[in-house]
This record gives sequence, C-alpha cells and structure tokens, in this order.
Amino acid sequence: MADLYSPVYRSFLWQLQTTEGGLLLIGGICDEMLLPALEHRRRQLPHVSFADIHDAYELDAHLSGYLEALGTDIAVLGASVFVPSTFSRSGGIIGSPCQSPASAPPIAMLEILPDGFFLWTQPGGPGVAFRADQSTRDWVAIELRELIGLPVAEQAEHIRHLLQTRKVSPHLIVCDGSGPDGHCWIAVADDLREIVFSST
Repeated sequence: MADLYSPVYRSFLWQLQTTEGGLLLIGGICDEMLLPALEHRRRQLPHVSFADIHDAYELDAHLSGYLEALGTDIAVLGASVFVPSTFSRSGGIIGSPCQSPASAPPIAMLEILPDGFFLWTQPGGPGVAFRADQSTRDWVAIELRELIGLPVAEQAEHIRHLLQTRKVSPHLIVCDGSGPDGHCWIAVADDLREIVFSST
C-alpha cells in the first residue's frame, strides 16, 4: 500500500554564537514531526570556532561541516555567520542537506531540490529556497532576476516582500554574514509564521 502521508512543513530559526562571540544564525524548513528531534540535535551541537579562518571557501566549508550534525532529513537548511577579518563576502550557506555541498554558480540560477522545493543562488547571495507550483516558481524566478545588482540587505528585503506578496510558503532566505557588505541575516516562513533574525 502506498504511503499517503504528506508532510506539513514548519520553519525554525536559531540564534547562536561562535566561540569568538560572532553571531551564528541557523534556519530551515522541515516536516513538523521532526521538530522535537531537531531541537534535541540543536542542544547537542558543540561550540564552533572560526578562529584563523579568513578564506571565503574555507569559511563556508567549515560552516557546512558543522551543520552536518543536524542530519539529512531536513527539507531545507541554511546558515549565516559573522566572522571578522574575512576578506571576501562569505559565511552564508543554503540548500538541501541530503545533497552534496557546492558553491554558488558563477551566474544566478534556479535549481530543483527534493520534495517540491526550489533553490535560487547567486554569487554573493542572498540565497533563497522555497516550495511552489511550477507557475509560481517561474514568476518568482523572473522577479528574482530583476533584483540582481541591488545591495545585499536591500535585495533580501525585496525578496522577502516578493515571497510574501505571492504567498510563497514555506521559504528560507539567507545572506552571507561576513566580509565586505556582509549581512548576517535570515528570514524563514511557513503557513503559520515568519521569523527574521539580523545582526542589525
């Protein structure tokens, strides 16, 4: 007999600190049945240090490796971290934990994730993951392209407004938190609520 269970997706967003006192935001979207287990996993996370990490790729790889302890059964996961003395914009990751980590492509693009989610990434961010039907997805992709080139913080707010206006839920928006013009910021929403954390 086929499994007729259709998950109800819920958002989560945690505000943590690195060992050095930098802000670390972790957010995502998961099956609501997973939330208690996920909260337990969060409490088991060790303190994380980014001391002596200033390379953009190494910073994001370190952040991605740290999040592996949360598991691969989360639909979409993202993080933004502020690390001082980072020489290029970085410190933001977003995607499906069941897929291998990869850097943002050199040009903005829309990717298909499992379970009806889509991922929009671009160099320097922000990155966006959302669940939508094909028609809504296509409109969102067109409108996201029109925002390319805006300052990161401004672009993130425009994306947030776009997804709210088009009633796209659930969704997750993540900015790079470190380096020049870094903006340690995450917004995540489901059908019940929206949560936004920011360093400012």
